[in-house]
Amino acid sequence: MISLPRTKVSRFLASKEKRQAGVITVDFMFAIITVGAFTALLFSMSYALCVIEVTQYVAFSTARAFSVSNRDSNAQIERARQKFQQLTVGQGPIASLYATSWFQMVKPDQLDIRAGYGADGKQFSEDLAGGADPDNRNWYHGVSAELTLGILAFNFPAIGATYENDESDFKTRVNGILWRESSAEECRQFMEARRAAFNTLPSGNRFYRPNAYIPLEDNGC
Repeated sequence: MISLPRTKVSRFLASKEKRQAGVITVDFMFAIITVGAFTALLFSMSYALCVIEVTQYVAFSTARAFSVSNRDSNAQIERARQKFQQLTVGQGPIASLYATSWFQMVKPDQLDIRAGYGADGKQFSEDLAGGADPDNRNWYHGVSAELTLGILAFNFPAIGATYENDESDFKTRVNGILWRESSAEECRQFMEARRAAFNTLPSGNRFYRPNAYIPLEDNGC
């Protein structure tokens, strides 16, 4: 067993302590940054999910206003934009969520409204799972609002950024899909088309007289 003089042992231990001085400080700083980053991400994710739920309500309310019958399909679309603007623009409790860079809602005039068959022809079938089915008569109408989640864009020191290219990478679409009722104009066109079809029947059929045709609308023709 090798025995070193007391002075040499003391010098060796002292030099070792000097070489390791500050290591715990670096570990502490990195731990603080990591814990802070995860705390910020957890808060941001929780807050973002809450706002997405509120936005889902906005999309549903807009789609509900859009689905109600009106004089024509353009009036239905305009009514939806008015409802969307009422909820997302101004000083209301919901609109205040979209007044900062944390959450940015699409402008009312840029809202994606799809009126489907009989109006603009746009529907949601192509965007849903399975794609469009020409043999399926389920036309999906409603609104689609784009929401930018700026609250999720971070650039932590020593860790990196949460986005790849741009802070606006965090985008999602919130949809409100309901069945659109026929407008008064579409009902009138349908009644006229049926009247024209009746007029083509053979004259021998006594169950129909063109001059006695009376169209009756019943809850959206």
